[in-house]
Order: sequence, then structure tokens, then C-alpha cells
Amino acid sequence: MKLRPLILDANSHAEIQRVIHYADAHRYNLHDLLAIVKGNRPAPGDHAEFTCVVPLGYRCVFTIDQHPGGDWCRHLSVSVLGDGQAPSPDAVFALAKEFGITGKILHIDHEPFGPDKIAVSLWAFLQPP
Repeated sequence: MKLRPLILDANSHAEIQRVIHYADAHRYNLHDLLAIVKGNRPAPGDHAEFTCVVPLGYRCVFTIDQHPGGDWCRHLSVSVLGDGQAPSPDAVFALAKEFGITGKILHIDHEPFGPDKIAVSLWAFLQPP
């Protein structure tokens, strides 16, 4: 894996806050998620409002989704731009903290996309049940 530095400066924090505020105001309920899975609605990563790029080339997609049990979850997906297959675990967890994922992580997944690319996604309850 090709490692790259993660820079969390004032611009990074501002972009992350922009995405968090948008995601909070535009939550995905179970009906919305089903429409995305069926291909009837674009995925959040296709909307600039749910995404930001943090130096040096970490692409973050953040949403607040309804869990099948009814609770709301923070969902962060991190990938890398340009060279490199996947983000480092340290970068993913540092970014998760910036996006407010500080408690127990419900699930971590690796999502292949494109040639030799992997996004790392994680979910945590918005508020512990």
C-alpha cells in the first residue's frame, strides 16, 4: 500500500464541517437507502454536498443514515485519489474522529470500486441506543 500524509488544517476542518452540516440536514431514511440500492436514486458520493477532499488526496463521503432498527448512524466512506489503492487505517480513523465518529463502530467494510481501488466505510450510531 502506498502511504500518503493526511493534513487536517483549517481548510480541512471547514470542509468537513460543511459536509457534516449538509448531511445532518439531508438524512437518508430506509426508503431513501432502498431507492439508492435499486438504482432509482444517485448515491451520496455522486453529490458534491456529501463529499470533500482532504489533503493529500483523501476523498470523504459522509451521510447520516437510518439503521434497519430505526436508529440513525453516521456513515463515512474514505478513498484515495490518484496513486494508491486504499486509505491507511490510521487516516481512516483520524478522519472518522473529525466526522464525529468517536464511539463504538458498528461496522467497517471495504468497498471495491474502479480498477484496483478500495474505499473503507464505517458506521456508528449517531447517538448510542
